[in-house]
Amino acid sequence: MRKIIFYKITLILFSSTALLLQVSNASASDPDDIYWDVSISTPANGLNGEVLALTVYDGKLIAGGSFTLVGQDTVNYIAAWDGSTWSALGTGMNGRVSALTVYGGQLVAGGRFDTAGGVTAEFTASWDGSSWSALGTGIDIDSNSLGQNVEDLAVYNNNLIAAVSWCFGFESCGGTLASWDDSTWSDLGLGIHDSPTDLTVYDNKLIVTGFRLYGIYIPFMASWNGSSLSTMGSIGDIRDLTVYDSKLIAGGLYTTVAEGNIASWDGASWSALGTGVDKWINALAVYENKLISAGRFNTAGGIPAKSIASWNGFSWSALGSGMSGDVRTLTVYDSGLIVGGNINHAGGKPCAYLARWTKVGCCIGSRGDLNNDGDDANVLDLTFLVDYIFRGSGDSGPCDEESDVNRDDNSADILDLTYLVDFIFRGGPVPPGC
Repeated sequence: MRKIIFYKITLILFSSTALLLQVSNASASDPDDIYWDVSISTPANGLNGEVLALTVYDGKLIAGGSFTLVGQDTVNYIAAWDGSTWSALGTGMNGRVSALTVYGGQLVAGGRFDTAGGVTAEFTASWDGSSWSALGTGIDIDSNSLGQNVEDLAVYNNNLIAAVSWCFGFESCGGTLASWDDSTWSDLGLGIHDSPTDLTVYDNKLIVTGFRLYGIYIPFMASWNGSSLSTMGSIGDIRDLTVYDSKLIAGGLYTTVAEGNIASWDGASWSALGTGVDKWINALAVYENKLISAGRFNTAGGIPAKSIASWNGFSWSALGSGMSGDVRTLTVYDSGLIVGGNINHAGGKPCAYLARWTKVGCCIGSRGDLNNDGDDANVLDLTFLVDYIFRGSGDSGPCDEESDVNRDDNSADILDLTYLVDFIFRGGPVPPGC
């Protein structure tokens, strides 16, 4: 009897494959595009300029950038989203906001401005929930600079750290690492022409990347242990840093230690993340236990992935049909991944510089428990999967992790069905656990 059932299901699989491919090819959009939410910033009622920084403060999503309006309301380079509506933070700034963090219970913004809420605030300011304040005398390392800007902010050893850059045209650039201890700013020390751009904390050290421009462009990477700065050499033009799976992740335009514009450091050596992505990475984040890489690229791990992709430690996956434009920043808010930049479409849907990815996992037991009855994969789960693939019932099982029986990071498909048939009727490999 088991053999008869097996052969019948096998016949269904092969006879239906052509039909399944026709249906798949007929659809211009990715099924996962349902998880892209653009209501946070629509072309009619959203932001009017690029988003450069995101963070969460006081239960709200905070966005900073080069925008001045949300719909018809003036916000001046920074705004707060409470889950349903946008609001201004006082009167905002008089110039772009390119970095955000939370320090000492207050929101701190950095960028290219010298007033915040109408008060003098040189390139940094703090928001206590009702008003803006300067951080001491602010940061002004060279008042003659044509392009001074706070590129990034981080908290290390209970101090606020600012990566500050300046440039005189395209011939000479420099900067500083500035540390704020609640009362004064101090210089942590960099080379005279070193311009820091990105910060993160890893292995109890502050990791700094940037570049030197004085007749020649030289990327650099360094670590600060609380008392001294040590060089980490150059692995390429790094645009962002984060920590994932206890490793330091560096993404950018290229790397000299691994292919694909992204690499991981385990404290001793650099490693590739598969074949990486085909162009540059601007932003990194961790969401649903996966590393999210975003920027401007077309493929990740050799598969189509438009400007955003996820890495689960083994392989790359696309987030639906992805984004149109350059992604600049990422954060997690209200169980969603918030994506900001110079983007005008997410999952094929029009947006204004911001979008939200809402696909969350729920895998808590065995892969293959598609009917969510708590039992390991069996004939009832197989029936559920056949019904989903060939009759369109349900979404993709209780969640994609259980439905992804063969663990190829694709939603339930013919390959998962084949895998499940092989396991149940022929003693094939057990579906991987969650």
